[in-house]
Amino acid sequence: MCGTFCAGYLFDIIGRKLTLFLAFFLGAGLLFCIPYTAPSVFPGLTFVRIGITIFFAAPASNPLLADYVHKDAIGKAATLVGLGFVIGEVLSMGILFNVTKPFRAETAFLIVAAIGACCSTLFLCLIKEPKLRKSNTSDESSEPAIIELDSNQASKATSINQDVSAGFEAR
Repeated sequence: MCGTFCAGYLFDIIGRKLTLFLAFFLGAGLLFCIPYTAPSVFPGLTFVRIGITIFFAAPASNPLLADYVHKDAIGKAATLVGLGFVIGEVLSMGILFNVTKPFRAETAFLIVAAIGACCSTLFLCLIKEPKLRKSNTSDESSEPAIIELDSNQASKATSINQDVSAGFEAR
C-alpha cells in the first residue's frame, strides 16, 4: 500500500516512464536476492518479499489510463489492464521458471531477474510523457493543466477512442 501511494506521487514528480522503470528494475534486483536470503525466512526473505511486492504493485497506480484513454472508456481499460496483470503473472512465472528449471536456484533467479531488468528498459523507450501546459486565461492559478499530445500520440489515442481530441484535462 505504501508503494502505491509513493508511486502515485513519483509519477507526477519524476515522470511516468522513469517511475515505472525504477519500480520494475528494483523489483527485478530484489528477485535476484531471493535464493540468497531463503535459508533464513526472517528477516532477509521477509524484507525481500515485501520489497518485491512494493515495487511490482506500485505501477498499479499509474496514471497512463487517465493520460491516454477518454473518460468514458477508463473503466473498460482498467479492467483490461487488471486482466493483463493477472495473465502476465501466471504466464511469466509458468514460462520463465519452466525454462530455467534445469538450472540451480541461484542461476534461475538470476536469469529471471536479468530478463525482468532488461524488460524494464522498455518503459524508457515505449512510454511518452504527456506535456503539461497552463491554460491561457486571465486566472491561470485556478485553471487545470492541459495535457497536450503530439500528432503521433493523438493518432494512437484516437484509434483507441474516436472522441479523443487535442488534449485532456489533468486532475
